[in-house]
Amino acid sequence: MFCRTCQSSGHRPAECPMRLSGEGTTEGCFHIPRGGPMVPLGDETLYFEIEFFKYNASPQYYVKYEPNEPRWDCTCPYRMYHPGVMCKHCTACVHLIRGVDLPGGNYASFLDFHIREMDANSFERIRATRVGAPLPQEDENKCLKVQYESDEPGYIEYRDRWFCWTCGGANGFKHLKGRMCKHIACYERTFTDDSYEQWLTEMEDHATFRQECDSQRHAWQRFSLLAF
Repeated sequence: MFCRTCQSSGHRPAECPMRLSGEGTTEGCFHIPRGGPMVPLGDETLYFEIEFFKYNASPQYYVKYEPNEPRWDCTCPYRMYHPGVMCKHCTACVHLIRGVDLPGGNYASFLDFHIREMDANSFERIRATRVGAPLPQEDENKCLKVQYESDEPGYIEYRDRWFCWTCGGANGFKHLKGRMCKHIACYERTFTDDSYEQWLTEMEDHATFRQECDSQRHAWQRFSLLAF
């Protein structure tokens, strides 16, 4: 499997410039297995957030490992249709914990960029939202800072369309793919659960909002190089 950068440039996969540091690499540069049986990974329940593998239908996916059986769950579409086997996101979490390497690139850095382990409360808080669902309708322009505890801030904006300057890439919307990232999903959740308002700060000064977005550019820059 080749990433689009390799396809358009004629690089062999092992020569892919996107792989040199792991930054900007897509999962298409690696052959991450899927379809295999559930893999045991210790005796503790584990939680993970996966961001921007190549073909994501959602900006983030959420993976949970339960040691009984064992059982892996993921919010990706593949697992919806193949509930009894490992998807590539679950497999990548196993690789991260076990330090598994795949040939042809800096796979360890790729995993570090795209996967983070979570605590149970943070996981359940985000899973209670509709992250990955279609973007909500909105009729007023707004700028919001969204920050769950122990997470980096996210900056979302509605201006005739939705932007997330943390998850959406350089133009704020490309990597959303018409779906809610965890930050927009947090805002939408406030319509039905006002406890989520504690994670939102409305920013009326657009200049200040843009300044904070720019200072946080590193958060999405590692994804803006993805060759979709």
